Amino acid sequence: MSNPQVESLRKLGRLAQVQQDIIEILKKYASVEMPLCSHEILGLAGYETIISIAQGIKPGNRGYSIPSSWVGSVAADMANKGIINQVNKICNYNKHNDEAWYV
Repeated sequence: MSNPQVESLRKLGRLAQVQQDIIEILKKYASVEMPLCSHEILGLAGYETIISIAQGIKPGNRGYSIPSSWVGSVAADMANKGIINQVNKICNYNKHNDEAWYV
């Protein structure tokens, strides 16, 4: 079963665009040695991804209000499906041990 954030983006017809944006960001900026966490991916995200997340956050779409958690949910779902790779690292943004991804 997928999480509410992924399902909300799917229902809005925007999941594929967000996934593609994440893949492009990871190909361009991430590596095994330097994976990107959700905060870093969000900072590099394109307009369509930002708009998609904003639409998902609207009340009634079962969304969480932290935009980076939307990126993290989509990336984790992609990692579970073997599309991207997931590791843990200390996030540059919040200095916590966080999930991070690379292609």
